[in-house]
Amino acid sequence: MHWNRRTGREWLRPLPQNQPRQPNDTARAKAPLLLALNLIALGLIAGVVLRLREDRSETRGDVAVLQQQAHAAMLAADGSMRRAEALVQTSQLEMEARLSGRDPWQDSARDLQADLGTTKDTAAKEIHARMSADRIFEQRLLALDRRLAAVQSQSDSINVFSRVEERAAPCVFLLHCTFDYRVVSGTPGELETGTGWGSGFLVSPDGLLITNKHVLQPWKFDPDLASMLAAHDIELVGSPRIYAWPCGERCMSPEGTPLLSRAYSSTGSRRLRVAGFAPDALRPIVRDSLGRITEPPLHELDNNDLALLQLDGGPYPWLPLAAPGRVRKLDRVMTLGYPRGQRGLESGVAQTSPSLGTVRKAEDTIHITASIIPGNSGGPLMDERGEVIGVVTRIYSETLGICLRAEVVQDFLLRTREASTDPALAGHAVLATRQSFYR
Repeated sequence: MHWNRRTGREWLRPLPQNQPRQPNDTARAKAPLLLALNLIALGLIAGVVLRLREDRSETRGDVAVLQQQAHAAMLAADGSMRRAEALVQTSQLEMEARLSGRDPWQDSARDLQADLGTTKDTAAKEIHARMSADRIFEQRLLALDRRLAAVQSQSDSINVFSRVEERAAPCVFLLHCTFDYRVVSGTPGELETGTGWGSGFLVSPDGLLITNKHVLQPWKFDPDLASMLAAHDIELVGSPRIYAWPCGERCMSPEGTPLLSRAYSSTGSRRLRVAGFAPDALRPIVRDSLGRITEPPLHELDNNDLALLQLDGGPYPWLPLAAPGRVRKLDRVMTLGYPRGQRGLESGVAQTSPSLGTVRKAEDTIHITASIIPGNSGGPLMDERGEVIGVVTRIYSETLGICLRAEVVQDFLLRTREASTDPALAGHAVLATRQSFYR
């Protein structure tokens, strides 16, 4: 140690450079300890520095969060200020309204009441509309049910009548009549031939066949022929020829000519004959001032339009007649015959053509909705039991067919059988039935 005179402190004099330091054992022993202490001190200092840096970073994050919260608080305070200003303005408006004598609460109540009234009206209208729609829907459902029931009933009826037609068809015959007449004013010996077509059906196993009189004697029902006969312009020659083919029999050639040899006829080997006609009911002749015929003696359209044929041989399939008084309105019925005669036979084979309908009226005659076409005349009118309730006779309009009742046919058959025992009455049965008022 040396004393520094200027500063008054002691100071260590450095050793001369050329004088080597003499190490001692104590210094050597303390060197590692000092090094360790220095390292520890450096580690502590480094830890403190790192901690200070972390605290600084956290402090910065907290400051940012505090800044955001302060900004949100400022926005909330700004919104509160605006709401307060709006409330103050609303209060001012309400005060002004009250001062002016108008109560906004009453206006609001009236507006609310009006809205409620409108809502009630709208709801009532909607309910009414829904109820109407429900009623319409129910009506449609009922109508659909009725239509389905009608379709089902019609389908059942078709199935029933299909079986009836299968059983009845062999009993229904296609009839053809030819007759000769001479034109009086023409050349002597020159003949003309008239024809008629229709239907008929068997009513007994011994071959009795019912048909209409106008099928076998068309000149009594045709206005032109009746006028010429009454005026003696033409005259009938000989007896009419009658032919009958059963269902399923070939009756026409490919050229359209009737195969007369295959028919039951009044002239061939398969014999038939006329068993009787209902009595004629001819209208009186009406003439004008010059003596000309204005109304020929046409046959009345009454219950006398019936004829009976007898087929040789047997037994035959036949159709039963229904009991009297069993026909009612709206009963389902079927006509069976040969509409359009030979022109309705596409294959040349006699095939029956059924037509379905209902009864529109059942009095002295039966009115039906089933279609009746020329050629159907004399065919049977049948019910669902397969029994004959009438004979197809004529049409009154396009949608109204007229049939003679089965009771008339029963009476006609009874009186014809009675007349057959008396030679004076053979072929001319007498009917005690009322005439139809239809013309």
